[in-house]
Amino acid sequence: MPRHCRSESPADIQVEWISSDPQVLSVDGNFFKGEKVSADPVTVTGSYTYNGVTYTDTCIFYVRVPVEGVKVSEKEIAPTVGEHKTQSATLSPADATLQKVYWFTSDESIAAVDENGVITACGIGEAEVYCITLDGNYRSACTVTVTQ
Repeated sequence: MPRHCRSESPADIQVEWISSDPQVLSVDGNFFKGEKVSADPVTVTGSYTYNGVTYTDTCIFYVRVPVEGVKVSEKEIAPTVGEHKTQSATLSPADATLQKVYWFTSDESIAAVDENGVITACGIGEAEVYCITLDGNYRSACTVTVTQ
């Protein structure tokens, strides 16, 4: 058969889907079904052969309970220079799969914050300390007013 002639039609292609963890995410034909919640990702591989060449690609899926919001433990605090205060973050729903939050400050010269929400009052003034959720990028803030 000449090279420019096709022996197969694209309509005849069947994609084969394979899940790296069918107990978390099963694949039935072209439908995916979350079987159980998992913080770990599942890789789904799709492959097909067209005119003797096999094509493959992958996607990452998470089967999870999504975060819908976050609240810091205190909306306002007023420490003195050198004092430490600890903030906590409460995610909703409480059973959200990915519980990770990141802590930030608007001005480290006034209030520094570490990865655990521990705020250190560094200088006189006002700053905002806030957390952002890994899942959904939800944000909640606390105003920190540092006095002498």
